[in-house]
Amino acid sequence: MKEFKEEQRFNQIWVWAILIAPMVMVFSQLAIAITGKEEFKTEDIIAFPFLILVFTILIIWFKRMVLETVISAEGINIHYKGLFTKKQFPKSEILKAEIVTYDPLWNYGGWGLRYSSKRGWCYNVAGDKGLKLTLSNGKTVMIGTQQPEEIDSILKLFQYPL
Repeated sequence: MKEFKEEQRFNQIWVWAILIAPMVMVFSQLAIAITGKEEFKTEDIIAFPFLILVFTILIIWFKRMVLETVISAEGINIHYKGLFTKKQFPKSEILKAEIVTYDPLWNYGGWGLRYSSKRGWCYNVAGDKGLKLTLSNGKTVMIGTQQPEEIDSILKLFQYPL
């Protein structure tokens, strides 16, 4: 096996409910304005296309956002597509690589691209399983995963320090 690759997306219902709810509200107000049931100012009506555009872009952005993790004999690479984040962790700089259970909300303040002054950077999408890297510079990095058993096996196969 040359490498292990995992791609994660924001597929949680609650994320999409939060993203789509404002769009539904804008469309309902637009429908009220069109039917003439309430009186709207001209600037309110002009705002509708702008709001629809903003929410559409936000929804498309979240739909295209992907956390890609690649583990090979040379190192671990992550690419958070949509956040323009690429990181490479050469195997020679990794002192320890382990699968852990953590609390994304408590430890890092949620999901996505996060930073904690105590715990370092966290790249995650969902769940509470992660690949924790301890680097030779003393920093730690958490990479969320939906495939902890597979990653654990690949770390052993490529002889990462556990």
